[in-house]
Amino acid sequence: MIQLVIFDLDGTLLYTLEDLANAVNHALKKHHLPTHELEQYKYFVGNGIHQLLIRSTPQNIHKTPVFESIASDFLQYYSAHKFDTTRPYNDIPELLHALQEQSKMIAVASNKMHEATLPIIQYYFPNIIFNAVIGLNARRQAKPHPQMINEILETCRVANNHTIYIGDSNVDMLTARNANITSVGALWGYRTKEELTASGATYIAAQPLDVLEIIARL
Repeated sequence: MIQLVIFDLDGTLLYTLEDLANAVNHALKKHHLPTHELEQYKYFVGNGIHQLLIRSTPQNIHKTPVFESIASDFLQYYSAHKFDTTRPYNDIPELLHALQEQSKMIAVASNKMHEATLPIIQYYFPNIIFNAVIGLNARRQAKPHPQMINEILETCRVANNHTIYIGDSNVDMLTARNANITSVGALWGYRTKEELTASGATYIAAQPLDVLEIIARL
């Protein structure tokens, strides 16, 4: 029986792509660098802020003061605009409430910085009790390393065979595999079914409420 349900954040619980893209493009414009279309950002996100900026900036400025300035401009803009277009995906609040009613523990593991992850969760899901919310910080390794998942399992005192992890990218499916837990690929997110399947998704959910059916079979 599944006791713990762990979610990725960006592209799984929340649509955050536009706010992230706008923040990066703002920083790029400020430094007179080429910007990118929204669709491209689907493949820039997923591995944390540093990798997002690496993927969206010219290689010749990496490891330079210009890159550090872009990162600072991004963080300042995103901090002020992270709620502009971000929103829960359809049926995500209903899914979370249903899990809570079933007495499932709920957690979040995100490559977003921890100090940004907590307020976003509190803002969009004030009526949901999260047993653990883990974001990236200096002492944690980014997904697909299993450190964040293992920390959640320890905090919640749940074994990996009673846990399921839901995410929208290859990073998430590899994270679940590295932590030896069941994975669900979220088709409503940023990536494709082909990517999720190739990355080892145990199950595929077309819509958030499909997760309830999957859990009921486990």
